[in-house]
Amino acid sequence: MNRILFLFFCVGICLFSPPVSADTAEGARALERGDYEMGLQILNREAENGDPEALFYLARAYEYGYGVTPNIFVAARLYAQSAGLGHVDANLRLGKMNLMGDGLPRDAARASNLFAFAARAGNPEATYLLAVQYLDGEGVPKDTAQGLTLLQLAADRLYPAALNHLATFYVTGEAGIERHLGRGYELFHMAAARGSGDAMFNLGQAYLRGEGLPEDPLQAYLWLGLALGYGNPAIQTEADRLRREAAQRLPVSVQAEIDERIRVWKPTQ
Repeated sequence: MNRILFLFFCVGICLFSPPVSADTAEGARALERGDYEMGLQILNREAENGDPEALFYLARAYEYGYGVTPNIFVAARLYAQSAGLGHVDANLRLGKMNLMGDGLPRDAARASNLFAFAARAGNPEATYLLAVQYLDGEGVPKDTAQGLTLLQLAADRLYPAALNHLATFYVTGEAGIERHLGRGYELFHMAAARGSGDAMFNLGQAYLRGEGLPEDPLQAYLWLGLALGYGNPAIQTEADRLRREAAQRLPVSVQAEIDERIRVWKPTQ
């Protein structure tokens, strides 16, 4: 990463985020408590006055159907207006819509520009998504060094997916990173503690098989059980199968105790 771009990443979010007006904040709170009529009235008024935060919340209302008929195309237009006025989260959401072709034609190059704006403002998710684009060469020229720099920045900001991704590189030795199991599983634990279902699955599998970590069916049962609640759908079947395998090596009383721990478990903030 060149020095100018690096300095942009270090300036912090305060230079990019527009101030939130009291009226817009009240409109957003009204939406959150289900008072859609009042919330939309306030937000529409503030949006007409060019408030980027109001435009962002209106976009969310149209995306998710808060008091209006869901309309992804209207949502995309409102996100674009908000993003154009410098709203960080609007840039992030619009970038994801461009990347996935959700309500907009798929445009990975435009997504990278939007992610870069939000990343310069300190948004860790945008930093991570931009890192993946550089690592994969999607929408930007493939640049592993740039991708790793951004990935480390996102991990330093404790973004769970970035921690899990970086952990995978340490465990596998991919992307030119020297293999280091201790560091890899340390990062998996950090990611899992912050709610990464993929990291939970990786830990559970490692504890079950004794691969990179001491074999421990109790820890395997715990992390695989958490992965069932936090993991992506693609890993659910395998997580359930492995957890049942771990359960066969534990007394029923221990399983019940861990199930209760899982029930009350909350990610680290």
